[in-house]
Amino acid sequence: MSYPPAARLEFHVRLAENWRDLADYVGIRPREQNEFGRGEEPRAIWNWLSNRGQLSDLPAALTAIGREDLARVFRSGGVALGSADTLYDSSALRAATVDFGALIAERTEDFVGRRGLLERLASLLDDPRFPSGYVVIGGEPGVGKTALLATLVRQGELVHHFNGVFTGVSSADKLLPSVCAQLILKYKLPYERLPQDVASDSATLLMLLAESARGQRVVVAIDEASGDGTGNRLVLPPALPRDVFFILTSRDTGSIGLYVDERRNLPFSERDPESRSDAREYIVAFLARHRAAMEPRLTAFGMSRAAFTSLLAERSVGNFMYLRYVLRSVRDQTLGGTDADALTTLPCGLKAYYAHLERQLTRHGAEPERQLAVLAVLATWPEPLSAQRLALFAGERLDTTHAVLRRWAGLLSLSVTGGEPRFALYHPSFRDFLAGRLDMSDVRTRIETAIEKSTR
Repeated sequence: MSYPPAARLEFHVRLAENWRDLADYVGIRPREQNEFGRGEEPRAIWNWLSNRGQLSDLPAALTAIGREDLARVFRSGGVALGSADTLYDSSALRAATVDFGALIAERTEDFVGRRGLLERLASLLDDPRFPSGYVVIGGEPGVGKTALLATLVRQGELVHHFNGVFTGVSSADKLLPSVCAQLILKYKLPYERLPQDVASDSATLLMLLAESARGQRVVVAIDEASGDGTGNRLVLPPALPRDVFFILTSRDTGSIGLYVDERRNLPFSERDPESRSDAREYIVAFLARHRAAMEPRLTAFGMSRAAFTSLLAERSVGNFMYLRYVLRSVRDQTLGGTDADALTTLPCGLKAYYAHLERQLTRHGAEPERQLAVLAVLATWPEPLSAQRLALFAGERLDTTHAVLRRWAGLLSLSVTGGEPRFALYHPSFRDFLAGRLDMSDVRTRIETAIEKSTR
């Protein structure tokens, strides 16, 4: 006997504390019940019945313990009671979603261009030879993948997930529950909660995608879906229902670790003519938006807007993260944007820009090694840190740590948790630079030592 996935989902979600009554009724011994994992009891009962070929007894057993509501779900072929318009308590679902509102707002604030890429994406999604599947947008660090995806999410109100240290989430444990809950809420599917095992595989996700796509296109956006070389890290379904598409971003489309039936790659490069044109448009838009702050700065440097735009467009090589860093450093008078020499000696490319900032520290008599050692802690720790914890892990004084955070503010992201400011590296390319510049094993050892001392 087999039941549709919807029936199993309802059973896992709604059995709740009645699991023990059901286990006793079907004859599962107390010793076996005690071995059930906490929160996994419905799944364990299901597997116990399935292994003995007794799933057909489930509706009668549910009726016997007073759960006729669940029994009717199985007798009706797995259709949940009520309709999509029924009022449900959505609090559990909303608690399962991860809020990326701040990230989306920040990344879309200065978004410009990418018209050609957006047209290619639209053509892919409308291609009758591609009825469902995965679109992987690939490009070098800093080329603007996250900003592009955030713009798609905002404009299309897409179900979405962003991986990374800034968000504090980077695995299927967060992705699958959040995406599944968003699907239920967005498409008004008749479920109040997710099963306990939602993150163990893609079965629940696949079922919800199929229900969501009845008569409409469903698009899910996932940022930084790069695999780790060991397989499909985010546990995504190998095949998708018709009219279901996942748009993923990755640094390298060739090493994403995604094993699926239907996939299209959509690469874009900072060296594309469109990227160079978009870079110039980005600079012009920033100068117009922040005219009150930028004009006095350019006057002090003895540079016209046209000269500044040409210089930056050339040196950025079409890399938007490079542009973001330099423009904000000039506007806020932070490291790399305090004088004309820092601008006229700008190198080409993002990686070279990080080394340029280190040279600026030396030029001003600072201690680059000591400051980079503090930042390396942020590159190692998997979530944003408060200034106090950062100082502890780095073995630095708190006032020195605050000074480092102020000086490097343009390359950091700031979030607030429980009223306390927390810091992370803004972009993973800076983490890569630090990993190539310092011995990160020494950094991890320093963190471990600090934690041990603090817990004594």
